[in-house]
Amino acid sequence: MGARRLAGLTAAALLLVPVAALAAPAAPDPGFGTAGVVVTDVAGKPPLAAGMLLDRSGRAVVVAKTGATELGFMRRLPNGAADVAATRPLGAGVDSQLTEVAEQPDGGYLAGGWINPTASERRFALVRYTAAGAPDAAFGVRSESPGTGNDEIRALAVQPDGRIVAAGRAGSAIGFVRYSPAGTAELTRTHDFAGVTGEVADGVVVDPGGRILLAGTGVVSGERRFLLAALTPGGEIDGGFGTNGIATLDVGDGEAAVRSVERQPDGKLVVAGTSDAAGNGSGVVTRFLPDGTPDPAFSTDGIARLGVTGAIVEDVALQPDGKIVAVGSVAGDSVFARFRPGGARDPGFGTDGVARRSFTTGDDRLTGVGVASNGGIVAGGLEQGRSIVLAKLTGGDSSDPALAMGADALGDLVTFTVTATNPGADPAQDVRVAVIPPGGAAATALATAGGACDAGSCGLGTLPAGATRRITLLARAKAPGALTARAQITGATFDSEPGNNSASATGVATANRVVRRDRTRPRLALRLPARRIGQVRRGVELVVRTSEAANVVVRTRAKLRGRVRTFAQTKTVTLRRKGSKRVRLALTDAGKRAVRRKKTRRIELTVRARARDRAGNKRTKTLHKTLRRA
Repeated sequence: MGARRLAGLTAAALLLVPVAALAAPAAPDPGFGTAGVVVTDVAGKPPLAAGMLLDRSGRAVVVAKTGATELGFMRRLPNGAADVAATRPLGAGVDSQLTEVAEQPDGGYLAGGWINPTASERRFALVRYTAAGAPDAAFGVRSESPGTGNDEIRALAVQPDGRIVAAGRAGSAIGFVRYSPAGTAELTRTHDFAGVTGEVADGVVVDPGGRILLAGTGVVSGERRFLLAALTPGGEIDGGFGTNGIATLDVGDGEAAVRSVERQPDGKLVVAGTSDAAGNGSGVVTRFLPDGTPDPAFSTDGIARLGVTGAIVEDVALQPDGKIVAVGSVAGDSVFARFRPGGARDPGFGTDGVARRSFTTGDDRLTGVGVASNGGIVAGGLEQGRSIVLAKLTGGDSSDPALAMGADALGDLVTFTVTATNPGADPAQDVRVAVIPPGGAAATALATAGGACDAGSCGLGTLPAGATRRITLLARAKAPGALTARAQITGATFDSEPGNNSASATGVATANRVVRRDRTRPRLALRLPARRIGQVRRGVELVVRTSEAANVVVRTRAKLRGRVRTFAQTKTVTLRRKGSKRVRLALTDAGKRAVRRKKTRRIELTVRARARDRAGNKRTKTLHKTLRRA
């Protein structure tokens, strides 16, 4: 299908719709149609083929083949109710199919495809509808043949200036036509790339610089592969893209088919389609860098797979958070799939990222998809030859805010720790934890880091997947006994496991023990064995005894030649338990000179020690000793 886009979505808008936001992703939206589904014809005509987009106002717009040369147009309101439905003849011809649809800047719509004026000729065909959904008679039916007369529009895009870009097939090459906003063909090109045969374009986007990017397939070395090509604003091949203007990608064995392309805000290109693989293939979504290189950060090799055998992908849409939604069909059922920004299937959506639905009693398939402003996923398609099918599933994220709780008591103070985690697939928005304090508490206090607490609850804001936040509740008991606190967690994102939203814990408060401060000073004793001056020649040996563990600072002074001087170095002695310790105090220079001086007949020593125990209690002891020359 061609480009099918919808106006952007913000997280704030999601939060404004709590019912949709809190419903499980991929669930039918009860506010759309009947239980999320609309099944209808087009103004009384059954559709044979159909394309769909979601316009900027959130309305599903469908164009359908309702006859050989008849086109049906239908628009439904955002709630699925009927708005516009009509058919129009396309003029002379034998067959036609216009199922590509695009919205213009003025709110009008374009439908493109092909028309057979004769059985042997097929041409581009383009029509316009006004913003009211009426056929634009002045625009008429535009018919061009950029190739040899076997040409089809298979993709449409509208430039910001209103010019219309149509791309598809021109025989066995890519056909391209650019129209003025009024429908005049201004530029016509065909491109047949070297080394590639059977090229066809099935998707087109225009980047902000005017470069035209085509997505389709081509045969390389006998195998049909995904193909990307870039054209300049003038419609010529852009040699700076890929290799000589093109890039190809082998997505698996068998026939490959491209159905859609979307451009991400960062310029990367998301291309969706199918790999047949002899009937055992599956839908694939690929991503390319802006230069045409497959993105190695997307599902490791640039290719993400639905993982459903036989599934066909028809269209993709981009969510504002970078997730990718794909729709299609498998074995007569409609298929929705959602991928995370890195290409992995979204585990919070359906079953392993895939939701398979049957909307009719026959075979139905989806051909277009868009993301609504409330995050819902709106898709459209048909039950072949019978009805148009529109469905809306809830979008949003899937989180799992969970709580655990523990309690520790110290005397009459019980500390409750509330642990909030999110083991879910996506962030939990607007998380709040309500804490019910114990009834037997005389006083409580509630706090958390990185949040705010008031009136018995704490706001944690966004809780990322895998994240942890902690809240502390302090409760002082009125009397000894058990105290039980409870907590409940809530958020604005769907909760995949509500059974872990609450927790409780019990702590046992006791009477506080009266702890008296140790005020007993340590006992301290000093003994200096030396009696002669010659016995302290190598230092003063001293025995220090205490009644408990303590640090003892020892200072030694002496009266030498009429002056009091420090005789030995000050030293701190550590006793780790009750007992005694022998220490040697090194002499100062003054002490050494006094010991060596033969005229010194005696030395009067004063040893002062101060002991300090672990409680800070102190005791001082002084020892006087006279040493004599032998």
